[in-house]
This record gives sequence, C-alpha cells and structure tokens, in this order.
Amino acid sequence: MAESDPHPQSSPVEPVSPPAPATAPVDAEWHRMSPRFVFVGTLRQLRGLVIPAAIILITGNVGRGGSELILIGIAVVFTVLAALGSLIEWWNFRYALTDRELVVRSGIVQRQERVVPYGRIQAINVSEAPLERVAGIVRVTVETAAGGTADIDIRAIAQDKAPQLREALAAARAQARQADNGIAEDATGAASTVATETPSATTGGELLRRLSTPELLALGATSGRVGPMAAVVGATLQFGAEIMPESWWDRIPWQQAEALQSVGVVASLLFVIAALTWLLAIGSTALAFGGFELRRDGDHLLLQHGLLDRKRRTIPVARIQAIVVGEQLLRQPFRRADIRFESAGGEAEGAAGDSGVLFPFLPRAEVRALLGQAAPEFATDPTVPMSTRLPRRSLRRYVFGATVGWVVFVGIAAAVLGLWLHRWVDVVTWQQVLLLLMATPLFAWLGWARWRDGGWVVENGTLLLRWRSVSRQTLITRASRIQRREMTADPLQRRVSLASVQLSVASGLVGGHYGLAHADRHDTERLLAMLGGPRHEVVIHKVPATVEPS
Repeated sequence: MAESDPHPQSSPVEPVSPPAPATAPVDAEWHRMSPRFVFVGTLRQLRGLVIPAAIILITGNVGRGGSELILIGIAVVFTVLAALGSLIEWWNFRYALTDRELVVRSGIVQRQERVVPYGRIQAINVSEAPLERVAGIVRVTVETAAGGTADIDIRAIAQDKAPQLREALAAARAQARQADNGIAEDATGAASTVATETPSATTGGELLRRLSTPELLALGATSGRVGPMAAVVGATLQFGAEIMPESWWDRIPWQQAEALQSVGVVASLLFVIAALTWLLAIGSTALAFGGFELRRDGDHLLLQHGLLDRKRRTIPVARIQAIVVGEQLLRQPFRRADIRFESAGGEAEGAAGDSGVLFPFLPRAEVRALLGQAAPEFATDPTVPMSTRLPRRSLRRYVFGATVGWVVFVGIAAAVLGLWLHRWVDVVTWQQVLLLLMATPLFAWLGWARWRDGGWVVENGTLLLRWRSVSRQTLITRASRIQRREMTADPLQRRVSLASVQLSVASGLVGGHYGLAHADRHDTERLLAMLGGPRHEVVIHKVPATVEPS
C-alpha cells in the first residue's frame, strides 16, 4: 500500500545535492535519472547510422585504399560525441518531489524548469522500449489536463524504483485533491484513495480482459496492416536487384526462367507473396498488441501492450467522452470488432484530450459486457438497429461518388504515368487500364454498403451513430457529452431535401469529430433538436430552416 507522504523513505534514485538556485523550493530533494541512461541514449543516437552503414557495406568499395579505416574513424567519432551528449543530458536533468508539486530541471544551453502541481496530474504512465528493457530501466511520463502529450518525461528510472516513484506521485495527487475538495485527511483515508484511484506501475486492479494468442493471430490476419505489408513486399521485389549483391542473383538459375510462363508456377509465386504479406502483417501486429491487457482499478483503466516496446497507459473513466466500435471488412463475417475511446483533457481551458484502443479484438456480442465493466456509462449493444436510416434518394449519391472517384483515379494515374515516362504503349496498356476498371463494381458495392449502414438511434440520452468508410463504425456517446452539432447542406442537397450532420466530442487535437452525409434534412433537424441543450450550440449552414435547441 502506498504511503500518503509525497516523500517516501525509499527514494526512487540516489539523491544528489547540486547547488540550487535561489528560486528552488526549500524542501527540494533532487534526484537524477539512472546512469544507464547514458548507455541507452548513446545507442539511440547511433541507430540512425545503421541503414547508411548497411548501404555502404553492400554497395560501397569497402576495403580498398584504406576506406575501412576511415569508416571506423568516423564511427568512433560519432560514438564519442553521442556518448558525451547523453552524459551531459543526464548530468543536467534533475527532478524533485516537494510538498506541493513535481519540479524538473533540464537543459544544457537553455535551462528549463517545469513545475506540475500534484492536483493537476491526470495520468502517470510507464513504458519500456527494447533498449530500456535490456538496460533494466523504464520511462515514466506524467500528463496533466493542459495537453495531450507528456508534460514531464523522466526517461530512465530503474525498474525496481519506478513503482516507488509512481506511488509517491499518486499519494501526493490524492492528498492534493482531498485538500482541494476540503476532505479531512488521515493516513487511512489517503491510503485507501490511492488504492482506489491509482493503478500500480506494472499490474494492478481487476483484470477485465486479456488478448489471447489465437485472438492476437486473428487480429493480425484481419488488420489493416496487410496493405502496407503488401507494399513493402512489392517494393522489395521491385528493387531487389539494386539492394542485393550481384553474387546472390548470379546463383539463381535464370536459364529456367521460361518456366515462369506456366500458370501453376505463377500461381505458386503469388501464393508465396501473399503468405509472406500475411505473415509480416501478423508479426507487426503481434509486436504492437502482444500481451494486451485491460484492467480497472477504481476510477481508472490501465492498458498495457507490446512485446518489445511495452506501453502502459492510465485512463480516467470519468473523462471518457465516447466509444467507437469498429468492424474491419475482413472481420465482419466472423463478427469481431475493436473498441476505441475518446477522452477529454480536463477542466483547464484549452485542455487537449486523448484517444486510443480500449480493446483491439473481441466478439461483437461481448462488447456490451466489456463496456459494462470498463465504462458503464457507454454500455450499449452496438448492433442495435438504427431507428433512423438514410433515405433511398441518397443511394445514388453514395454509389455515384464511389464509382466515379475510382474511375477518375485510374484515368489520372494512367495518364500521368504514361506522359511522365513518354512511353504510353510500353508502360501502360489499354488492357491494364481495363483490368483496373473491372474493379468498379466493387466500389459500387462499397457505396451501396455505406448507404445501407448509415443511420442513428437516440434512446435514454444515448446516441448511436453508424457509418462506413471501408470498415463499419458505430459511435456510442451521451447527448450531454456532445460539444458541437452542425448541419450543412450544399445547393445540390437542398434540391432533394438532404443534409449532412457533424458531431464533435471533447478529445485530442485530431479526434472526436464524426459525421454522416446525405441524410434526410427533416430527420437531421429532429436529431439536433433531441441532442440540443443550453450548454451546446447548433450551427446550420446554407439551410433555410433554423433549429432551436430543445
């Protein structure tokens, strides 16, 4: 159990006593990061030279005219400079836990002092990258309501000291909030508050759900990473001759290349490429989401995931503004979904929020049960039918927009490629263009699917808004959480009494905005009226009728 004293007897690191400026707190006890930061920082700065060095070794004339000595000398100089820079950065970084705030001093040329009052701390996160795990250190970041990024970043704390630092900050935060709220403080009360509100640095609280190995493999096989991995494989095959040494290619029996004309060989080659693409997608997903756990400790959720770069995040449940349930196209036949969240920053003016994955892969039928444990305010079945659907007269707009967009893209790409290389017949043939245009019915189906899935339902103050890009998305939020509602209608939409609706919730700098196009105008007006209230504004552009908040 954490102590309520913000200065625990077991110090996170050995204290140092540098000459403090006159503005330093009188009771400040300064600490430095772990000295292993110098080793990790040096390797991080040198890793940018790995790719250039590999290219030089493969394509250069190493070994001629003493060039290897020059390269070794350059490497030694860069290593010394990197180590010296990391040492100076470590020496000039100090932090202290005073009676009321966390103070950090850093900077070499320009000295900086950052002060975070304990009562403003929103999250205390711990992460471990592969290098940190090898060196036995962790990274502790402290976030406040003033921004979506870390306000304090202590990049090297010994693994056995990090829990003590986190518990000291959590205890100090609990005491500060009790004092602000006028709550009587005693040792028992402070300890119970920490146990209720603050997860531990590693694992703590009730385990709500863990991503199993079969689920992790299915997540990778159905994720959107397949496309990028296919591009990587294609680029490797395209430029393999320039990347790999000529001696490797000389070993390939090119005399038998005529066998590639066989349909069976070509099909086998395509199968190998597809299998490699899927394996790369599964591997990259496993590295990012391996060991995913969702826990709840009091009023906070704790997320942790990652095989190499282990990340842990703390999310105050009260700050969650919306839940988005996503169904990737490949997962829909298996009725699997992912859950994302939008979180507000806090009471501070201009505070930025956060967003992320609450759970990456689970049966769609279990979404409501998991939300009931993690965020009961949003515990709703995401599969309920939409009471308000898109009108049939908007179907042609969805189908037309999807198909025409694809046809125009193919035409522009073929023209640009042909004109750029000045060899239209040799580079792009009409057969290839027609082959691409044969995919147009797929885009027409996608437009129809977007129209079919679009809609919303409002019940007991809870809004479910559903739309589709490629994957199907369902927004779950409370009417009281909506910060802005907007209805727009261009001249073409007004001719057929259509409009688009835009909703926003408090979140990060790029998240929290959702919308649905080509809805019935009268249905949209009723939706804005149901969501209206004195705390929210309704903005209507280019629509004659005016909607008053209810």
